Amino acid sequence: MKKIFLIFLMCLTVLFNQHTNTYAQTRPIFDDDFNNNTSRWNIQDGDRVYSAIQHGKLFLRHKVEGTTISWNSPDLVNRTVFTIEAVIQKISGTSSNYGLVFGYNSESNRGYFFSITHDNAVILNFLDQDKWAEPLFYGPLPGLVNPGNSVNKFTVVRDGSNTYFFLNDKYIGQKEGLHLYGYKVGFETGNDIVIEADSLKIYEGIPDEYLKQIVAFNLNKEPQINIFGVNIEPETVRAGGTFSLKLDYMVMDAMAGNAFLPISIIYSISKNGEVLFTRSADVDVPNSAKFRFKKDGLIATKNPGFYDVFVKVRYGKIEEVKNASLVIN
Repeated sequence: MKKIFLIFLMCLTVLFNQHTNTYAQTRPIFDDDFNNNTSRWNIQDGDRVYSAIQHGKLFLRHKVEGTTISWNSPDLVNRTVFTIEAVIQKISGTSSNYGLVFGYNSESNRGYFFSITHDNAVILNFLDQDKWAEPLFYGPLPGLVNPGNSVNKFTVVRDGSNTYFFLNDKYIGQKEGLHLYGYKVGFETGNDIVIEADSLKIYEGIPDEYLKQIVAFNLNKEPQINIFGVNIEPETVRAGGTFSLKLDYMVMDAMAGNAFLPISIIYSISKNGEVLFTRSADVDVPNSAKFRFKKDGLIATKNPGFYDVFVKVRYGKIEEVKNASLVIN
């Protein structure tokens, strides 16, 4: 066992060193902390948009329904390996998305939008000449998204034809073959969402903190499931009532083209070691599921007390298990 582990560790070290020698020698391409407007952002106060450099931030507010893009033109032409980091704070608003725009072409109005939605999910959108294509990724990431009016850090790493995505310095997925229609980079907001951008940094190469996670992902490309919570929500707290089981989970490789494959969920409820009933269901979109059950199996017993809830999420050949408790008064 020790030999196997040492071989794995040696492989990881060799792979990391190979990548480090190639990519980790980063060089700044663009660095703006918004203490001034030397980068020449479009500052305006028009009928649709208000933008300003103030208090070391880029302030951006969309005044009407729709989406605003504030972009810049860093020197990314002919570069195949680069990293984009954007720190953004949502100030107010509840009805739209905000985030990082990359690979944008202002003439054809095509580009990618790596954003947080109004309900604190993460989405990767593609704008194709004034029309939104089907999302390339969508899903809640509980525990990774700072919800509400908070600061979030968006990172995009481009390595040839592979694009890796990080939120608050944590790897969340990868997409292969994303065609960059342009090289403009900037910020998105829409409807009533008001944001302040703290910084925008772009490097040639890949910083170590991201490179280590990419190497680990490439060594183990099997998707991984993390179950963040199994919540029992009683609509009534008496025996014979109606109960809901809410499950929050994430497929770690959801961006690798698998985001809309079925997820199998199996749940059972037992008391004192006796399984009262088992149910299964398939859901088309991962990350969250909610089930209701009433007057069958468990509920028909009408026995107060503690019950064990067993939940299994299965995605292809992998699965993850979580336990919770249900109390009936």
